[in-house]
Amino acid sequence: MDVARKALILGRLLGFPGELKDIAVESLVPPGAERLTPEEFLARLEEYDAPWTRRLSQARRRGGALRYRAIVTRRRIRVGLVVVDASSPMASLNGTDNQFIFTTTRYRKNPLVITGPGAGPAVTAGGILNDVLKLAGA
Repeated sequence: MDVARKALILGRLLGFPGELKDIAVESLVPPGAERLTPEEFLARLEEYDAPWTRRLSQARRRGGALRYRAIVTRRRIRVGLVVVDASSPMASLNGTDNQFIFTTTRYRKNPLVITGPGAGPAVTAGGILNDVLKLAGA
């Protein structure tokens, strides 16, 4: 849902009239697992390996990589796991990196790509410190 919320912010900047409930989101949590306690989920983790292994193998056979992606337009927002081609900038993402690929009239054939850290202790702490300094008027 974090990705969906971020996509909604971007969508609103583009003129998307919808709300969070209007976004098509493919959850990474297996069906039924959302009702489990964290302890139950961790105890049953191996049950979820086979479907993920199949998806990963299929992506690799196609010469691609699995990535969780949001597509944002004025009319629609979709969030979910997709197979990206090995030549895609998304295929080179590592760890918690985020990437924005802007395809516009000007950047249609060669989209504008921005990549950087999306999370992690240092990035999160820096963001919080920045917010606190703004609030303090520093």
